[in-house]
Amino acid sequence: MLLPVSCSLSRRLGLIPQFFLRDAKRDNMTNKYLRRVSVEEITGLSRSAIYALMAKGEFPRPVRLTARAVAWSESAVLEWLNSRPSTIR
Repeated sequence: MLLPVSCSLSRRLGLIPQFFLRDAKRDNMTNKYLRRVSVEEITGLSRSAIYALMAKGEFPRPVRLTARAVAWSESAVLEWLNSRPSTIR
């Protein structure tokens, strides 16, 4: 009979097969990051408009990838886009 143990203890004891752990890690890493050109294409905004909205706190801030590269979380950009009012006539 197996007794319930914490996930980290189970992992250390070898009770959880490694392929389950890989799948769990992959599920947590499904968020994509978009570079500026992709954000411009998705939103229809220009570079200056994106940075102006960020300065006002009205657009998601990017995540620093390296010392010289940034990207936006795809989920944050899509959430922002869905929060915008639509004009259907």
